[in-house]
Amino acid sequence: MCTKACGSIIRRGRRSSCGSCKRAGRPRRSCSRRARRRTAMRKGRRLSALFALLALLATAACSNARMIEPGEPARLVDAGDEVETLVFWHTYSDVETRVFEERVVPMFEAAHPNIRIEAVRQPYNAQLKSVLLARASSNKPPDVIRMDIAWTPEYVQLGLAKPIGGLPGFEAIRASLHEAAMETNAYDGDYYGLPLNVNTKAAVYNRELLERAGFTPASPPASLSELLDAAEEHGLKIGMAEFSLWGSLPYLYGLGGRLMNDEYTRATGYLDSDETVAAVTRLKELYLKGVINPNLIYGRVDLWDAILGEEYVMIDEGPWFFTIKLNSGDRAKVEERLSPAPFPASGGLGSVIGGENLVVSKGTKHPEAAWTFLSWMVSPEAQRFVAEMGLIPTNLEVLDSPAFADGRAFERAYIDGLANAFYRPLIANTDAVEAVFEEYMIRAFEEEADVRATLREAAVRIDELLR
Repeated sequence: MCTKACGSIIRRGRRSSCGSCKRAGRPRRSCSRRARRRTAMRKGRRLSALFALLALLATAACSNARMIEPGEPARLVDAGDEVETLVFWHTYSDVETRVFEERVVPMFEAAHPNIRIEAVRQPYNAQLKSVLLARASSNKPPDVIRMDIAWTPEYVQLGLAKPIGGLPGFEAIRASLHEAAMETNAYDGDYYGLPLNVNTKAAVYNRELLERAGFTPASPPASLSELLDAAEEHGLKIGMAEFSLWGSLPYLYGLGGRLMNDEYTRATGYLDSDETVAAVTRLKELYLKGVINPNLIYGRVDLWDAILGEEYVMIDEGPWFFTIKLNSGDRAKVEERLSPAPFPASGGLGSVIGGENLVVSKGTKHPEAAWTFLSWMVSPEAQRFVAEMGLIPTNLEVLDSPAFADGRAFERAYIDGLANAFYRPLIANTDAVEAVFEEYMIRAFEEEADVRATLREAAVRIDELLR
């Protein structure tokens, strides 16, 4: 084409006028000169527009500029800093979710304007665990997960969590947190998460029935055996709720039994030991007499309501029992009739330690932002909101503060109980082990069952899972 103005075709050795020039009777040279003038005019307009744009940008830059205040460290400020979004999955309750989304997240984002938290509430069930494992294996979100401490070992041992032990500030953070809760994140010489909240179960006593059995809230039974003997003598019931590890290990261990060795590598010699056989035999005997929850296997009683009645002297429950009950129509009854105490320890073992860890998925595209979020969530500032949710914080400064204890008398039993709390097996296939344990405990409680033979078979099957 000759020019953008007229579109004439340049052929080798001569110039041809465009059709409009021919129709106007203009000579070929006239077409060429007119085209050049039009081209120059258009270039001029473009340059003018370019200068105007540059002036506009300069004005905008000046309007966003600020002076560095005296004493303020100099730093680079880039108005175009990328905002990173962290997908965070959790299983908070309604009340907990409201506090987290309306108060915790805005405070974090205000302190870290280049990080946004996309919080996604999930149901707490086995399907969630399967989904998490599948998504992490495919390097898909979430970036950060609040997960049950019992799930953490499997997630870590499958290589799905990022190690954090070498990250900036880790050692100081570790020292500031509850030690037993922190150690649920340890594996093979490194750490893979931070404990967000911790819990255990306490003995929740019916005061009137406790006094009938010869004790007081200030001086409850010193051991599980003492409590069981008193309940049997006075025709009272004990609210053991289930055969899961969470539900039954405090009773099994409280009577001297064991599930496996401390290294979680062997059940034979422990689950089928004389001590464990004696413990299960005693629990079975009390179950058949109706002292241990007679609805244990079939679950046809609401223990939360039953403890307010005239039969059950004790149930064992987590702190959420009081959080929910004290915010319900039963508040007056709970305050009048119930008294919590640490689960009666035997041999230095009380109840199971529980809680949730914050873990970073290996496939996250935002590792630095994720570590910033984890670090902030266990800071004193954020942990005060954990307490507000009715959960027990892991930050020692908050946990030991008078402000935390004020108005939370019931939580003292749980905090004190943590001193004797023990772990469920920290192994990858806890679910499979638990399924076998539950199956055989139910068999052992059948009236005609041979307890020793049943536990021996269970131990052999669990050993196969531990190999």
